Amino acid sequence: MLKLDLLAPVGAASLATVARFVVLRVFFLSQYMAAHYMFLVLFGLDVPVERLLVYLPLLTFVQIIPVTISGLGTTQLVMRHFYSPFVAAGTAHPAAVVDAFSTAGILGFVLFRVLVAYFFLGEFSREVIRGADKVKVSTAD
Repeated sequence: MLKLDLLAPVGAASLATVARFVVLRVFFLSQYMAAHYMFLVLFGLDVPVERLLVYLPLLTFVQIIPVTISGLGTTQLVMRHFYSPFVAAGTAHPAAVVDAFSTAGILGFVLFRVLVAYFFLGEFSREVIRGADKVKVSTAD
């Protein structure tokens, strides 16, 4: 394990390959932001896109800090701080709207991941196993 050069693929990648993956990553992040924005709108939260460009990375960072399980609790507090000012005027409890958004989002994304796993993980696992049978492992080193 110690003899493996983990960064060798990075050095072997061409500039075109790196550029292609950068474009794909930007596309993926744009989809994530668009989905998040549309979900906010469903709960009547009209957060400007330029604010989301700041809020989403901060929320992601707070979520990955190992203080709570999966960032539950800490992320909701930060969401309350960021999103409460954008709750429709006249709403009695803005924090409750943000909490409803957060809870529905967690459940929705978990359900989506379960559905994706249900439909694709079995075939993917079989492909990996078939591919592993074709790989020769050398124990000479």
